Amino acid sequence: MLSPRSAGPMTYEPARGNPVRDAWLSSQGCKHGRVLAVTLAHSRRVVAARSADQLAGVEADGIVTDNPSVCAVVTVADCMPIYLYDTWSGAFGLLHSGWKGTGILEDAVELMGRTYGTRPADLAACLGPHIGPCCYRVDAGRAKAFSDQFGQAAVLWHDDGPRLNLAAANVALAERLGIGYLSVATDCTSCDPIFGSFRREGPQAFTRMAAVIGYPEHAS
Repeated sequence: MLSPRSAGPMTYEPARGNPVRDAWLSSQGCKHGRVLAVTLAHSRRVVAARSADQLAGVEADGIVTDNPSVCAVVTVADCMPIYLYDTWSGAFGLLHSGWKGTGILEDAVELMGRTYGTRPADLAACLGPHIGPCCYRVDAGRAKAFSDQFGQAAVLWHDDGPRLNLAAANVALAERLGIGYLSVATDCTSCDPIFGSFRREGPQAFTRMAAVIGYPEHAS
């Protein structure tokens, strides 16, 4: 699931706390103490954990677990949340994938295979709402580097400059990895005001959303 912009800021603040975030997560069945969270670093680092205390002070952009009693949470605001579920072992995870971290999916698949015996063919991946190529204008240097690494479809060239296609980059990566089940959300977080967006709202006012995966406590 993904919190809407109207739910308020979901900033992860382990030192000060965030009552808005805690209240929303609790309303979704992920009460305090059951939440796996990390300080984001816009990297490709993925960590495996079974409890919240294992992640104290950890900087990473992906969490995987085989503990059905916890929920994994990352914040996003134009970057892509990637939800993972191993249909064989039951392990699951969540990734924060922006342009710097694109490729984190490969690191997560490798870690899940090594830790839980996950096979790509048994893995279900959902590419969540993110900024689309309609809005993701970048400079030529970043576009070339992205295209060189993830293929020509990962960049759209327009008269007003190049635009990144995060979905195309991750779809190509998922296909190369042999992921068995793949779904892609086409919602653009910058276009649709239901979402928080760094690009639309600006660096001083953007609303971080909480992407969540896990088994809600109230589920039967």
